[in-house]
Amino acid sequence: MATNRYDVSDQVRLWGTFTANAVGTDPTNVYLEVYTPANVKTTYTFGTGAVIVKQATGTYYADVVLDRQGMWQYRWIGSGNIIVSEDNYLYSRRRPF
Repeated sequence: MATNRYDVSDQVRLWGTFTANAVGTDPTNVYLEVYTPANVKTTYTFGTGAVIVKQATGTYYADVVLDRQGMWQYRWIGSGNIIVSEDNYLYSRRRPF
């Protein structure tokens, strides 16, 4: 699990990697759940909108703006031909000036 620190209003790139037998594999469905510090969940689905981008087989990313101070949590979920999830978190802080 990676821990990263950012400033409020930063745009961060969240990466999700899916593998089967150590080989990049595309799940049938790809989702990203993002939880704000206020525990408000937003779910993004690959193929509906432009938030989740496929960079290569099994590798996806989404750019998210951190608009609140505190701990952000996110989970990449793959379903269908492979079932997997990956949880991570990061911190955003208010700038002192």
